[in-house]
Amino acid sequence: MKYILLVSIISLFIASCAYNKDELPKPNETGTGGTSTGGVPIITYTSHAKAIIDAQCVLCHSGSGQFPPLNTYSAAFAKKLRIEARTIVQGTMPPSGSLPQTTKDTLQMWINQGALQ
Repeated sequence: MKYILLVSIISLFIASCAYNKDELPKPNETGTGGTSTGGVPIITYTSHAKAIIDAQCVLCHSGSGQFPPLNTYSAAFAKKLRIEARTIVQGTMPPSGSLPQTTKDTLQMWINQGALQ
């Protein structure tokens, strides 16, 4: 009986740690997104990352204040490793609180795929 209970608890724990692939961003329907040969969505700045950066970063990183700008593709591309470190790894940006995991995953995929425009 104890063995069955232990196996059940371990099974539930493992199942709760599974990543839901349905949470990954979908290519947009206008044709600017796409999928790679493995069926993984191709994440681009224009189709995915820009909306996140505009909503979460540009309020402070507009280029008019003391913080480095992130309001253009070239600025975000230049700071992609800093975005990864502060937003995804450390979770210290934005200062209002850590982003949802799916949002972090989208940014991470954008960076991993070469931060495409």
